[in-house]
Amino acid sequence: MKSIRIVIVAACLFAASFISNAQNYDWALGVRGGGNSSGVSLKYVWSDWYALELGYDFVYPVDALDMRYGNQFSMINIWNRPIINFDFIFFYGVGIHGGSYLIKKEGEEQKSRFGAGLDWVAGLEYKIPIAPVAISLEYRPFFNLFPVKPRFYLANLGLGLKLVF
Repeated sequence: MKSIRIVIVAACLFAASFISNAQNYDWALGVRGGGNSSGVSLKYVWSDWYALELGYDFVYPVDALDMRYGNQFSMINIWNRPIINFDFIFFYGVGIHGGSYLIKKEGEEQKSRFGAGLDWVAGLEYKIPIAPVAISLEYRPFFNLFPVKPRFYLANLGLGLKLVF
């Protein structure tokens, strides 16, 4: 009889994890370092499962063939799913970015161009229970539609640190 009670309590706790709030904060201000870009972000949790993140990133070259770097703003819609409890979540999302890039081709002068594109994100976030801090590991590839030619930036794995309130 005791094992049946344990199973029932475990099932209720598991079901409650999908009904309750997926994150235990409303706002987060953070920094992120990654393979193609690093920057700051502001995240607002709209509902139990949905958040919006605004970011400002510095983009730097990934190889000698692509000598573009600059600044970009991004807006990403994020969906959250708890994994173990409300402090440890899996998140994923899509968004857009736009900014100014300095481009240098071999034998030419450096030129400034406006660029825009699409962003994706997937990662894990852990909110430290005894501190207003969250740590994240995320994969954030992006696709530039222009200024010069369409290009994927796939090597953008990064670490983030957020102050949550």
